[in-house]
Amino acid sequence: MKPKSGKSHILFMMLWMALLLTPSWGADDPGMVFTEIMYHPPDDGEKLEYIEIQNLASDRRDLSRWQIQGGIQYQFPEGTVIPGHGFLVICRDVETFRRVYECEASFIGGFKGRLNNSGEMIILSTPDGAPVDSVFYSDQSPWPMAPDGYGSSLERISVKDPACSPYNWRSSETSWDVIKPSGTPGLPSKNSTRFLPPIISDIKWTPESPKIGESIHVEANVSFREKLQSVELLYRICTPGSIGEEMAISMRSASAGDVESVHQGDIPGQGKETLIRFRVRAVVSKDEMRIEPDPTDLRPYLSCYVVGDTVRTDIPRGFLMHLDDVDFRRGQEKRKTRIWSREQAYRHALGVCSSDGVDLEGTWMLLCFTEDLSPDIYDKAMNLFAEMFARREKALDQIIQARYPEVALKSFADSINDIKSEFKMNMESSLSVDLCRRLEQAYLESRTRETVNRREPRYIKDKRSLLDLEAMWFYFTVICRKEQSQIDEMKALFKKAEMSRSEIFRELRTKENICEDWWRAAERGLDLERSVMRSVNAALTEEQAKGSMKWLADHAQYDGTSIPARQDSRARGDCAFIFIERGEMAAAVYDYIDAIPRGGGYKIKFHRDKPLKIRMNNFSEDEGYITTANLIIDANPGGAIFEPISFELYRRANIPAPLSLNIRSTVDSENIGYGYLVEQPNTGFLIRNGWRRGGNLYKSTWNPYDVGHRYEKKTNLHENQDDILNLVQRLEISDAKTLWKMMSDEFDPDEIARYYAVNFCLSHWDGYFNNYFMYNEPGEEGRWHLIPWDPDRTWGIFGLRNVAGRFADMPMSFGGKGDLPPGFAALPYWGEKVFRGPGVPAWWRPPGDISGPLLANDEFRKLVIEYLRDMLKSEFSEGTLQPLLASREALMNEEALEYSLKSGRDPDYDLKVIKNQFQALRQYIMDRRTYLEKHLEMETVRLRTEMGESAE
Repeated sequence: MKPKSGKSHILFMMLWMALLLTPSWGADDPGMVFTEIMYHPPDDGEKLEYIEIQNLASDRRDLSRWQIQGGIQYQFPEGTVIPGHGFLVICRDVETFRRVYECEASFIGGFKGRLNNSGEMIILSTPDGAPVDSVFYSDQSPWPMAPDGYGSSLERISVKDPACSPYNWRSSETSWDVIKPSGTPGLPSKNSTRFLPPIISDIKWTPESPKIGESIHVEANVSFREKLQSVELLYRICTPGSIGEEMAISMRSASAGDVESVHQGDIPGQGKETLIRFRVRAVVSKDEMRIEPDPTDLRPYLSCYVVGDTVRTDIPRGFLMHLDDVDFRRGQEKRKTRIWSREQAYRHALGVCSSDGVDLEGTWMLLCFTEDLSPDIYDKAMNLFAEMFARREKALDQIIQARYPEVALKSFADSINDIKSEFKMNMESSLSVDLCRRLEQAYLESRTRETVNRREPRYIKDKRSLLDLEAMWFYFTVICRKEQSQIDEMKALFKKAEMSRSEIFRELRTKENICEDWWRAAERGLDLERSVMRSVNAALTEEQAKGSMKWLADHAQYDGTSIPARQDSRARGDCAFIFIERGEMAAAVYDYIDAIPRGGGYKIKFHRDKPLKIRMNNFSEDEGYITTANLIIDANPGGAIFEPISFELYRRANIPAPLSLNIRSTVDSENIGYGYLVEQPNTGFLIRNGWRRGGNLYKSTWNPYDVGHRYEKKTNLHENQDDILNLVQRLEISDAKTLWKMMSDEFDPDEIARYYAVNFCLSHWDGYFNNYFMYNEPGEEGRWHLIPWDPDRTWGIFGLRNVAGRFADMPMSFGGKGDLPPGFAALPYWGEKVFRGPGVPAWWRPPGDISGPLLANDEFRKLVIEYLRDMLKSEFSEGTLQPLLASREALMNEEALEYSLKSGRDPDYDLKVIKNQFQALRQYIMDRRTYLEKHLEMETVRLRTEMGESAE
């Protein structure tokens, strides 16, 4: 996905200067104007689009049969009135607007069509068609970027100045949550001013990538109506975990005119590995000023980076910086402990706390819900719980900070017993002995377990394994200290949620096979959690709501369940990613991006207008653009070898696969392993592959029991998943010819056949049942596409060890309907979709919803075999692969030397590992080719016999 190229600055300035000379509305000639536009709501929720207008007159106006035209069509109904100086919101969908904003704004709807996410002209006109106001908004600079799907709306600055200038619009305050809309529909905007402030444009700086100690020359154009009081260059010096204080430098005027001038300033040279953020402020008066970039936009500062290493390399370099102090310290703790992440340590230790009687969250919720406490007793109890919570956190932090947390855990029980004794003594003295005894008895009863089913999973211990309402309640009351009226209101909500949770858990415990129904129950628990958190966050301040998900990730007692802590995704992140292409010296800076921790690294979300620009792979000059990348870092070089080469083979076979490349990476200036980047399939990926956007994108998961939960929806989250459910159901057709016809209609047979041909070459046993994305391209000619994902168990790898060359005989029947585990004459008793079991190899997987019927169809298998034959002569031939492996091995050897230099580990060990793995890779290719050549002949004979075809 290429970045959007902005229109010429000169053209915009010519338009703007012309508009400055046009008369604005006078006091005796009031108008009706556009004041706010939500043209690209977050999460692609098109139903939330709206346009706001304002009546500038003091008298009410009748808008009957007025119109809004352009990309949308709307005629105001008879009787529509807008009060003097009032606002009116025109929605695309009234019910959606009412549900999301819950405000008392005057709104009507819904209009036909949709507002173009890229920009278009909209016109407000009278019943006879006379235009009253118009704006041609855009998602390209110099228009604000935050309204382009990041939750913000466009808000007009001055109603007295023309609407068609991008400099007369700002984004509403950026929402901290990327799926939560902001905006001020029906209300005055904080961005509104009486006069349009000075315009700052065409900010340039040299050098764009400064060297150590080299000053940065900044130049900006400033346009103005009134005489400027000052123009300043503001800048901050940032390093991992530190955002410096903002410094100000007066900018000198290099050229002056009546309405425009050029100003210059210089930022002093800085040390290596330093991020410099800067912006320009032009002031006419206290109430008339502008800062560029705008503080409300996605990137409120411009940025450049001082590179420390001045040596060109044969591998791209990428540096991730956590500038927020909290995120930085969390990353430091995780890397310092090596074994325990903060989440893992807290969850394990909280389990110890719970079993040893220091379950503050559970006890507090029970106390609030079972006892009628006076305000005085409530305050005493809350302060006591807050004090004990601080004590417990201190004990937990000692585990995290220990060099060997597993050793520190041995003495943790003694610390907990001390806290438990002090807690009990303080409770009895602050409250009463009788109350404490009642509470202890009620707590024990609440923790009593029912009869254990012999098949019950170890992670189902209590209701909190489904949903930790206790942790939510503790955060809302003790941590956030909300008012009593809000607490009383939330208590009713939590009691209702507790009843729902109990019902889910009660139903689950009655099942014969709890494993089989756990996923359905877990999904219901997550749905309940989202519902509760929406109500809780609505009652919190924005800062408290922002912290709620992090706090719950640290403290919620899921007791080892497979449900991960969900991470909030921020429109404006606190991280920066620095990228230096191979053979280059200049650093490309991607600032204010979001880096979400994931297994083995981070998911980095770049902004749509500035995607990561890379060469398609480590050995090509072709360019690609990535909007979301997975930065994966492994102390073992195996992961950085196998997965990127796997994606390379998919792409060479003309399969729409994610971009991938090896990268020399650091996190907060630390080199912690062998890194590589993998593109995340998303809307940007779809556009790059030439597919129509707007369809449903799914990620397949390993949920073995429920089709609906097996496919995780990634787009159009506000809609159902009927398309994938219907597809899976239709693929169960038993008639081979009918199935082939249906497959040809729903898929591109050649594309899907190539996909499975590559899977067979790689022995990608983990990519049939799950580990792929599916996209349903919209339109009459749209088809389903398969996108490979997570091919880290390829090239003969199975189990948990990254060692290739041990598994070159994955059967040709694998993945197809009717395939059985080796040595089995029939399906195991535990069912068709269950993995593993006694006597079942670790690599065997049951047939997938898609692979099962397709690979069992003789027409489709014939096509797969044709592509396999072609690949053995081309993409999967030794002559094609050996040069790729040789160049990749040389690259990995260079990385091993660099990593050992920075980390202090023995390079000989890693070099030996790399040598052995590439030897195993080459051996696998020879063995797999031999196996395929032999079995392709056998499979061809079988198909010809069954299909009645001639050998010719």
